[in-house]
Amino acid sequence: MIPARAALPIGRSCACADTCTEELYDAAVAELPTVVSQLTSGVLGARLQESDRDLVGGEDFIDHRACIIADKVVLAGVKHDDTDVPVQLVVVLRQDASDGDDEDDDWP
Repeated sequence: MIPARAALPIGRSCACADTCTEELYDAAVAELPTVVSQLTSGVLGARLQESDRDLVGGEDFIDHRACIIADKVVLAGVKHDDTDVPVQLVVVLRQDASDGDDEDDDWP
């Protein structure tokens, strides 16, 4: 199980939203190697294959790591969608769209 961690101490306020967002980016990017390590050292780790292909499906990630297992893509990444949650560290499993049929599918 991947532990949830707060990027900023609870109750801490920031005078500048840009500064807080940058700190969240940095905290999420710093946590990404830990998440990837947990994925690669887990039960399926030996079956994960790295690929030279672009596996992000058109999504914009600040930083990410993607692998293929069978006909699926496992992606761990840090993204910013300009929503209520300014920075997210996500782990996604989806069908590999290498044949081009699923190009318009959104990440879940």
